[in-house]
Amino acid sequence: MNIISRIFAKLAVPLLIVLALALPGQVFATFSIVAVDTLTGAVGGAGASCIDGSVMINDCVEGIGASHTQAYYLVQNKNNLHNLMAAGIAPDSIIHWLENNDYEATPEYRQYGVVTLANHGASAAYTGAATTPWTGHITGPAYSIQGNILILDGFVLDSIKAAFIRTDGPLEDKLMAALQGANVPGADTRCYGCNKPAISAFIKVVHPGDGGTPYLFLNVNSTVCAKNPIDSLQKLYDHWKLLANADPAVSTVAVAPLKVPASDGAHTVNITVTPRNIDGQYPRGGATVSLSHTGTGILSPVVDNGDGTFSATLTSPASPEKDTLSAIATAGDIPTPLDQQPIVAFLKCGDANANGTVNILDVSFIISWLYKQGPAPDPLWLADPNASGSTNILDVSYLISFLYKNGPGIICPSSI
Repeated sequence: MNIISRIFAKLAVPLLIVLALALPGQVFATFSIVAVDTLTGAVGGAGASCIDGSVMINDCVEGIGASHTQAYYLVQNKNNLHNLMAAGIAPDSIIHWLENNDYEATPEYRQYGVVTLANHGASAAYTGAATTPWTGHITGPAYSIQGNILILDGFVLDSIKAAFIRTDGPLEDKLMAALQGANVPGADTRCYGCNKPAISAFIKVVHPGDGGTPYLFLNVNSTVCAKNPIDSLQKLYDHWKLLANADPAVSTVAVAPLKVPASDGAHTVNITVTPRNIDGQYPRGGATVSLSHTGTGILSPVVDNGDGTFSATLTSPASPEKDTLSAIATAGDIPTPLDQQPIVAFLKCGDANANGTVNILDVSFIISWLYKQGPAPDPLWLADPNASGSTNILDVSYLISFLYKNGPGIICPSSI
C-alpha cells in the first residue's frame, strides 16, 4: 500500500473521534515529547495538537522532571501526576499509580509521559487501550514521546525520536528539533484536510532557580487552516534564541572625548560598551566584553558595571595619532564584533590647524580666526598654547615666543 493509500485508510479515524466525544474529559489528540538534561538540570516538553491549547498537557516541576497528560485529558489526573512527581516518586511507579487510581476509573482512555532527572533521566509512559489510533509511545533515557490519532502508524513518533537524538545542544534545541520531526501534513490526522500537522504548538523549558518564570515558554495557541503552528513556533524560537546574543548594530560603543591632547598619559578617554540584543535589551544570560585598539596609548582592563554596561579607559600617547577602538561582546557563547568602531584623535597641543606640526601656519590660523572670521580650531584648546582657558592675542604672542624666541613650551590643558 503506498503512502497516499495509507493516509486515506486513516480517514476512518474521524468516526472513532465522534464516538469518543461522548466520553467525559477533554480529548487531546496530540504528539508530544517530555525530556530532561541531567547535566544542566533543565526539564521541559514540546507538543502540538489539532485542537487549541495543547500546552495544557504540560507540567514541568523545577529540579525534578516533566510530564504530559493527554488523550482524554482530566485535570485531576494531571494534578495527581504533579503531586507524585513533586514527591520524588519514580516515573514507572507514577504510571502504575495513575493506572490504578484514575479519577474516573477509566485509565484506558488516558495517555501519559513522565521523565525525571533522578536515576539518569528515568522515564515511563502509558497509552490506554481505548485511546484513538494510531496511538503509542516511545521512551528512552531522559525522554518520553507519546501521541494519539496520528498518521501512518508510528511514523510521527519515530521521526520525533530521530530528530531529538541527532540534535546536539541544549535541551530547548533538541525539543524544537523533535517537534519539527513531526512537521508533516496530517501528523494529527484531523488536520490533514488543512495540509498541516496541527492547530496549536508549544515548547517549555524550566531551569533550576527559575521559580515561577520558565526559562523558555513559547505557545502558538490557535492558527487558521492556512498557517502551520510548528513553523510559527520555530519563528518565535529563532527570535528567542537571538535574545541571548549581542546584536552588532543595536549594541553601542561610546567614547568621550573623541579629540584628546597627545600628552604621554596625562589625559584619558572614557569608553562605555553597551551590549544589547536584537530587541534592544541586555542579552539573556548576560554578556562579556573585550576591547582592542590600533594605537599606542594604554587601554585599561574592561570593567563590568553590573548595570548592563562595561567601561574602560584609554590613556593618551606621547605623539599625535588616530586610534581605532573595536569591541567584541560575547553573549550566548557567541562572540559578536560590534559595528561601531570609534576613532579617537590624539592631537598636538598648539597645533591650531591640526596638521600634525606646530609652526607659523598655526600663528596665522589663530590670527585669522580671531580677527578675520576664519575657521575656528577644532577643538578650541588647540589654539590655547598657554592653557589659560581662552584664546586671544596672548596665545599668538606665546606661540611666536615658543617658535622663535626660545620661550616656554606649549602647555596642554589639564582638562578638556
